[in-house]
Amino acid sequence: MKKYFRALVLGLLLLACEIGQAGSNSQSIADAILAGEGSKSVAFNQQGELSLLYWKVVYGNPNPADDFFDDPTGDFFQQHYFTQLIFATQAVDGQFKEEVVATSEEVGWQQHYGGFTHAVEVRDYTNASLVFDSHNQAHMLAYDGYDIVRFSRVNGVWQKVESTVIPCCSGNERENYMAVEIDQHDALHVLINHNASLYYATNKSGEWQWEIAATDFNFVQHYYPNGELVDEDGNLYQMSYLPRFVSLAIDQDGFAHIGYCPAFKQYYYDGGPTRSTSQYQYASNRTGEWLTEVISLPANTSSDAGYGGSVAINPVTQKPAIATFYVSRAKTGSAKAAKLLFHEKLNDRWVTKTIASKANGYLAKDGNKGTGFAPLLKFDDQGKPVVAFSDFASQHFSFGADEFAGQIRSAQKNRQGKWVIKTLYAQRKPLLNQVIYPSMAMKGSRQVFVSTVQKSKLKGISVINTDYQVVVIDQTQSSK
Repeated sequence: MKKYFRALVLGLLLLACEIGQAGSNSQSIADAILAGEGSKSVAFNQQGELSLLYWKVVYGNPNPADDFFDDPTGDFFQQHYFTQLIFATQAVDGQFKEEVVATSEEVGWQQHYGGFTHAVEVRDYTNASLVFDSHNQAHMLAYDGYDIVRFSRVNGVWQKVESTVIPCCSGNERENYMAVEIDQHDALHVLINHNASLYYATNKSGEWQWEIAATDFNFVQHYYPNGELVDEDGNLYQMSYLPRFVSLAIDQDGFAHIGYCPAFKQYYYDGGPTRSTSQYQYASNRTGEWLTEVISLPANTSSDAGYGGSVAINPVTQKPAIATFYVSRAKTGSAKAAKLLFHEKLNDRWVTKTIASKANGYLAKDGNKGTGFAPLLKFDDQGKPVVAFSDFASQHFSFGADEFAGQIRSAQKNRQGKWVIKTLYAQRKPLLNQVIYPSMAMKGSRQVFVSTVQKSKLKGISVINTDYQVVVIDQTQSSK
């Protein structure tokens, strides 16, 4: 739903995969949630082995002596928090072998609630990313509340090898979004926000160099103690409904290409709530300075064109492309229709086409509202685009409307130039079924889709229990 409808009760509508259906080529990891936004939590190493980066989840109050999170009626949202950051590699038998990269105290954002400190809560996730260099060395980068830390796997053991001070920040600031890439020369590239500015850094010169890439980022500024993200007006965002607001890709020459949602524009009208609208922008430093282009604009003063996207480089043409989520809305902010868009730069101009506009059975009481949420774009070796995304649903309640994202879906352009769309992890009943950040990894003919799913119990419209698991779906055979 539109963010200005959100109230505290919406934070209790964090719903889950009560029933998720996938084929026999799927498996799940219990009590786990993909690190960061998932886009760099799933990767193949140089030997073609699949690796994951996820947090182990513990349920309950981390400090039983403190009743800050307790609700005597039993209706309040159950507390979750992280304990260990796990690197897992899939063995020949298909099972994942786990290794502890770090504890949440080492790399987690420490929260201070009710007079005590504990590790990050599930929806207050740490942006941790996994990359492999050309020597098959695994690296994990994360923001720890003060610095960017790097852990590397040295002789089979994870060690903290670097801590890089973010020059813009004094510590304990609001750096909520971070994207990481590694280029063909093993140089690291980082994009991170500090309030409304996006900072880009790389170590390709041998030392970390920082610069401002954009100053108009749509920054979610506050947190509610329950763990939901809250904007400057105190409006809540559900974890499952968090878009991918930043994206980073590196071309073969080591230049950066970013996609992001700039600050919402606010509008007012008599007799109704504040309206906000968003757009999606692209920027690159390929010319030697950062140049910004508008990729997707809303059709009116209430729709959203910037509610998440993903940028990628075509390995054949070396041209950027972007997948975005678009929602058309009524002037009240209620969703009318959503769609998945593909933007490609051809002859120095951006060309936009619709990939999909209908949900596949993922319907709440407002009916079929469309698809395309949280897209993640990648290209195969032949330069054919593949997008992982979720369906979109909405429902009106007495306090307003809420929106949901669920199902793992894929869209892949075939040799004839047509988009082939599949539902890889099917869900129904959006109020009871959601996914968090559909993700994927590809290498050669291998194609694997991974996402965090939720399983909850409700009392009325309040979540009283929620379990998390990571679902892995191997599409290698069906993708041939």
